[in-house]
Amino acid sequence: MERTITVFMLLSLFSGTGQARVDRAHLAAMASASSAASINRATTRRVGPGSSGAAVLRLEILLDRAHFSCGEIDGRYGQNLKNAIEAYQLANQLNVDGVVGPSVWQLLNQDSADAVIEHTISAEDIAGPFDKNIPTDWVARSKLKGMYYASPLQEFTGKYRAREALLRRLNPGQSFESVGQAILVPNVITPHSGRAASVVVTGLASKDPVRAASVEALDSAGKVLFYATANIGGAHDPLPVGKWKVTDIVHNPWYNYNSDLFWDPENPNTKAKIPPGPNGPVGLVWIGISKPHYGLHGASDPGLIGRTYSDGCIRMTNWDALALAKLVQVGTPVIMKEAPGSPGAREASNRGKAGSVESSAELRAARNAAKRPGTPQ
Repeated sequence: MERTITVFMLLSLFSGTGQARVDRAHLAAMASASSAASINRATTRRVGPGSSGAAVLRLEILLDRAHFSCGEIDGRYGQNLKNAIEAYQLANQLNVDGVVGPSVWQLLNQDSADAVIEHTISAEDIAGPFDKNIPTDWVARSKLKGMYYASPLQEFTGKYRAREALLRRLNPGQSFESVGQAILVPNVITPHSGRAASVVVTGLASKDPVRAASVEALDSAGKVLFYATANIGGAHDPLPVGKWKVTDIVHNPWYNYNSDLFWDPENPNTKAKIPPGPNGPVGLVWIGISKPHYGLHGASDPGLIGRTYSDGCIRMTNWDALALAKLVQVGTPVIMKEAPGSPGAREASNRGKAGSVESSAELRAARNAAKRPGTPQ
């Protein structure tokens, strides 16, 4: 409150002078720096149901840096964060209760990096292309050159794994579109090491409450290398329970829409080939498995991940799908599990998928064709 009043008084003091605009920008930067400091100092506060603010934000970021993703980072304690906390507690042999106290902070604080850092917007950041008016009609989408980000701000949400509202709170008054502008962002860029020996996908109906609706990559000793919440199957398109293998990893995939394969198509009798992009139906990467037409992939709506079902495949945020793609290779086992008696456990065959993604060979052919005039790129 004291800092807020001081900033207000200083702004009032400078109002009416030729320096007002410059000084307001400077004071806004000072306020942002103070906000970053308070977040980076939030190291021991208890976090549980109903929590929000600096400690929750730092917790989300440190869990992400430890490769336990809660999906969109938003500074609020919700179901996805609870799931990530419990997965982290289980992996580290701690009491599993979804509440962060001294024992969890002690482990997370071994990462001494600042949780929030400054990024200076570059010309490349705002170069685009962007498209604010992507149509909902599948045929109209097929005529686009790409399923691009809507704006530089949406691009930053993907890069820094954050909700738009959070970035706006961290950077009040910022446009996110000016070269040289400094913005505060989550410090989430950390490399993975090693390769996954297997991937385990656990359905929402699982009797394992910690792992339900999640994707885990394990090393040969069973250690969790990566955890992410996901949208997994549903009553009409259940998870294909069984043991499969990775058959294909396609970045920037084209998507073949076929309404005949939907159980409730919005546009019957429609087929369309949708170009790649972060706002495409399967996001920025497709990890195909040996079950035909099924795979793990990105999504254009990170805010819905962990909160709804999918059309049979495993949907993650674009950043989590990209992280998983770095850990697997063709041949990596993929084990899909569901509770006994669930639709996926009862039947693992004769299930249609609402579209498909081309193999690497087909993708190369599509890219070559895209060089010809009049072909979607």
